[in-house]
Amino acid sequence: MQAVPTGDQNRGTTTMQAVPTEETVEQVFKNIKVLNGMPQSQLYPTMRFMAASLGTQCGFCHVFKNGQLDSAADDKPEKQTARVMIKMVLEINKTLAQGNPTVSCYICHRGRTSPQGAPTLPQPVPSPRSTIAGGATPDASARTAPNSTPVLPSADEILNKYITAIGGRMAIDHQRNNLHLKRRVRTLRSRPDDS
Repeated sequence: MQAVPTGDQNRGTTTMQAVPTEETVEQVFKNIKVLNGMPQSQLYPTMRFMAASLGTQCGFCHVFKNGQLDSAADDKPEKQTARVMIKMVLEINKTLAQGNPTVSCYICHRGRTSPQGAPTLPQPVPSPRSTIAGGATPDASARTAPNSTPVLPSADEILNKYITAIGGRMAIDHQRNNLHLKRRVRTLRSRPDDS
């Protein structure tokens, strides 16, 4: 129980009223090893977030017996891995983010069971962008870093290729005009008849 002050502010009276505090996960569920202290109402949303972060369902880490979830069972190695990873995330947030939930499963997993996007180390040192006479930059396919790793295209190069792929500036202008015409027709149709 937690004591909460109540009373009439106009009269200046205050009394203490007992309000039940929420039970923690280890008080409600069996075999809680890592998320101790968490309010029990937060467990299922947290588990759903972890499952979504890995693109899985409950059965990826937990055991189903006779069609029923046996969440206390430790039969799957994925559950042990999850506990280690939860400890890692909690420690990172505690030490590097002042306890704020900055890092989560999704940061690395992005909807996959294996972490995604881990760079190959050491990373090559990028070379400065070269320019052709007149200030133009060469095509992205012609640029490479010293170790033959292609340099990514610039934003302008990507946008220009996209515009070309959808039919060029004329196609964009045509779509824009069609959209304007459709909006105008919709506006005219929504007006009440004057007749």
